[in-house]
Amino acid sequence: MRKITPDDAKNKTIADVFEECKENNWGDVSLWKDSWQGFRQAWNYLAMRMESQNDNFELRVECQPIILEKLSDDPSKVSLIFSLSTAENEGRMCEEVISYLVGSQNDFLKFLSQYTSKVEKPAEVEMKYGGEALNQREETTGLEVPLEVATRAHVIILERRELDELVFSQSHEISEYGKRQPVTYNNSTLERLILDRFLHGKATLLKSDHYFEFAGEVKMSTVVEALEREIRQEVLPGENFEDFDEEFDSHLERVKAFESLKECMLFFESCWWCT
Repeated sequence: MRKITPDDAKNKTIADVFEECKENNWGDVSLWKDSWQGFRQAWNYLAMRMESQNDNFELRVECQPIILEKLSDDPSKVSLIFSLSTAENEGRMCEEVISYLVGSQNDFLKFLSQYTSKVEKPAEVEMKYGGEALNQREETTGLEVPLEVATRAHVIILERRELDELVFSQSHEISEYGKRQPVTYNNSTLERLILDRFLHGKATLLKSDHYFEFAGEVKMSTVVEALEREIRQEVLPGENFEDFDEEFDSHLERVKAFESLKECMLFFESCWWCT
């Protein structure tokens, strides 16, 4: 897929990609279709907000607003180019949609962390909901995950139906014949249920500025070859590599380190190219 040109991406449809997925055994095509539907729904939701007369929502690129048109639910009518994140042209809209969604989650988690730090916490809280024990959490989040390896477990997913069920479970109305009594809610319990069920363990998503590379664009193998010509090479002893590897507590930390290394290599290669 990385060997296509921008014109190929404009002419190829999402349905074409699904067919190639099956022909080339790229994995379960239903997972590809689910991912596409999620992306399309997010895109169309933002497009709907742009069209609304009562919403001042907009996305901007270099101070200029961009217009999102709704994507068809027929994948044979949607060009692949809109799903490829690039620094300019059609792919820039995809980049801005992703950036907005990532920023929304990160901003909300930051606000939530500040809010929960101000809430007076009891020494011990234990509640029951759905047969499972719910314990007081001291921290709502703190986890950071690169967007490339994030899963559904790291993303805030809140369905209206589930939220309604929680609200109704904590509502209370006193029945008195001939009188209409107001409904009251156990707000403190409801708050903890929402935090635990929907928000606990969600991650701050780390988005890098990596764009889709079309045919003919720079590849890391070319960058490495250029650096090898400019920098004297030495063999790294095995014990040094083991010491380096032990500096990381998790796979995610290794991913972040090598992403930073890649950015440095691209920077140095561009410096030599300019000179």
